[in-house]
Amino acid sequence: MAASASSSSSSTSVVPKHMDTLKDLTREKFLDIMQSVEPAEGHEKWKVLLVDDETTTILGSGCGMFNLIEAGVSLCEPIKNRREPLPSMEAIYLLSPTEESVQHLINDYDLKYDPKRNIYQYAAAHLFFTSRLPAPLFQRLTEAGARKMIKSLKEINLRYWVYESQVFHLQMPDVFQKLYGPDQSRRNTVYRNIAQRLATVCCTFGQQPFIRYDAASPHAKGVANMLQKTVADVQSLASDAGDQRPLFLIVDRSLDAVSPLLHEVTYQAMAMDLLKVDHKTTDQFQYEYTDNSGDVSTRTAILLEDDVLWNDLRHMHVFEAIKKVVAMFNAFVKENRKAGNLATGRVKSLKEMGEALRAQPQYQDMLSKYSLHVNMTDACTNEFKKRQLQLVGQLEQVLVHGTGGKKLLNELRTLLMGEVRDGDKRRLVQLTALCGLMKEAISLNDADIKAGDLEQIVESMGTRSSPATEPSPSSSSKSKKKSKKVETPDSFTPRLKHLLEDLLGNHLSTDEFPFTNDVVPKDLSNFQPVPATEEFSKKKKTASRSLKSGAQLSQPTWASKRASQGKSKGKLEALDKPNVSGRRIVVFVVGGTSYAEVRSVYELTRDHRRQITLGSTEIMWPDLYSERLSQLAS
Repeated sequence: MAASASSSSSSTSVVPKHMDTLKDLTREKFLDIMQSVEPAEGHEKWKVLLVDDETTTILGSGCGMFNLIEAGVSLCEPIKNRREPLPSMEAIYLLSPTEESVQHLINDYDLKYDPKRNIYQYAAAHLFFTSRLPAPLFQRLTEAGARKMIKSLKEINLRYWVYESQVFHLQMPDVFQKLYGPDQSRRNTVYRNIAQRLATVCCTFGQQPFIRYDAASPHAKGVANMLQKTVADVQSLASDAGDQRPLFLIVDRSLDAVSPLLHEVTYQAMAMDLLKVDHKTTDQFQYEYTDNSGDVSTRTAILLEDDVLWNDLRHMHVFEAIKKVVAMFNAFVKENRKAGNLATGRVKSLKEMGEALRAQPQYQDMLSKYSLHVNMTDACTNEFKKRQLQLVGQLEQVLVHGTGGKKLLNELRTLLMGEVRDGDKRRLVQLTALCGLMKEAISLNDADIKAGDLEQIVESMGTRSSPATEPSPSSSSKSKKKSKKVETPDSFTPRLKHLLEDLLGNHLSTDEFPFTNDVVPKDLSNFQPVPATEEFSKKKKTASRSLKSGAQLSQPTWASKRASQGKSKGKLEALDKPNVSGRRIVVFVVGGTSYAEVRSVYELTRDHRRQITLGSTEIMWPDLYSERLSQLAS
């Protein structure tokens, strides 16, 4: 039996109600770096910041230009670009430890800007590398002319990308193929690379984590054990923080290979799936905007949490989001009587709202915030209708709930023979196979997927990914009877959420999800097993689905009313962070995570008042995940 960790202060330690998120801590880390550089007397007090491609995205995910200005940085430039010399300013180099970045640094000081006056590109160089600088590159620096200009050199241990306040990824899109493809000969190297980047998250927390993993997954076990070895060698991590040490839970994509394929009806997930969002650096959406004079222009919006309206709407059912946008707009009009004829009546639809926005140029700065979400929600609903996703989504739910009978086959066959987008057809066929219906998937295949490819997908992702509908033992169980009526498409719960509910309720088996060592924190040592019929393990075991007869396909009520999440306000005010307590939980999904799982983390934080952070090797929208599956046989 595992021993419990003892700590004299564990019973009296206090966790702040407003626990800083990973995004908060990352921003503070960047600002500490910038503020630690104090230019010498005679040099300008302002500093210039140089970044490479990797650190540009890392920096942008956690820190804005306003934050940099507050830290004394007046200019941020890509190191690969030609730049005007600033010989009176000291430079901060935030770089990844690559040969290309080091060479750009050396080039800055190989030639003097003004040889007669002994002046270089910058007055001095302060080097900050995101991880350990390889010995050969360090040797090159010591032999280059740049060595005379270097005033400081540090490794900051930061190799992750903050996507949202509670979500991060490692930007490792090649992991899926390397771990689930036919050739897995390099998987130990992949585990090591993941662990090294994941360890930098621990460095930001500043504490040695407790680590648990899915024992049924060799990938989760490999990453967890490698992470344990990596953080054990980091002396700067505190190991005596008692119940404040974070808990890392490592799983992999095969835990639930089904839910990332499903069409979602919440705003963020729907937008990432249906709209042409550019994911290269940040999520950017282009849309046509018509001003008050009737001129049409193309605008680009960056979908960030800084947009309070996006922050408030993103996890709502899309129809609820539309209603709230309209309600907030009407409240705005009511509070601003000077808006002229807008104050004489209320708008009732997105169309009326768009017309009202164009009619009031004096309010364009404020109203443009609403305009973006008018365009996005309208585009989502249009795509939803155009792609027949009401029927597609309904059939997906029949599949994942294991009901439908022969009528399901007929419905699927009719749908696949119709004018459904090829990508949606492919997702349905893959979903059918992953739900344990391989023969049916092959017979339905109208998406040019080879039978061997489907078999490779199921073999790679494992049969344990077959869906289950039983609720978490720690969640509400109003009824345990199975209904023949299919649930609505937005009701399917990702298995990761069930797992986290079990963890929060202390029902997660230490046999199925063991710790990487024998030290178990006191608050997790009193594991309470649940009745055998409700154990989480039952939800993970293969349930080869046979087509049941007699089940009726119900029409989904995708726009059904839900409990109100608060009164709509016209002012766009920043949302308060939820009060949280207890140890921080980090769940990491090897092989990619989905937007449904992103939403689940925020819902659990809200409902349980616990700080939960989701991490993964990458964040995948459904078409990307489907493409990854298709490539497994190649």
